[in-house]
Amino acid sequence: MFLTCEQFARNLSELEDGHVSDLRRAEARFHLAWCTACRRYVAQFRAVRHHLAALKSTPTLPDRDRDRALATFRSWSPDASALPGAADAPDAPAADDDPSPSLSPDDPPA
Repeated sequence: MFLTCEQFARNLSELEDGHVSDLRRAEARFHLAWCTACRRYVAQFRAVRHHLAALKSTPTLPDRDRDRALATFRSWSPDASALPGAADAPDAPAADDDPSPSLSPDDPPA
């Protein structure tokens, strides 16, 4: 049986984790031999997994240090209300005070 791209993508996690039969692994290798799109998909999948694994080991700041860092960033930023956690901070400007225009769905990404 030849795997379609959809079948390959649906089973990629199991393939990468080694939870498939030898026959399914051989079918996947055959599919990758001729499918450039799925080879790119595998590369992207592995990159995402790598970055997610790195996030798990990223240390977090204690609340006191996080608050100090946010206060410092707010003092540098012309639009401090856009910073994460700004809505929770007591000195955060109200959302109505934001001078930046909101993006419509038709606006290109920044």
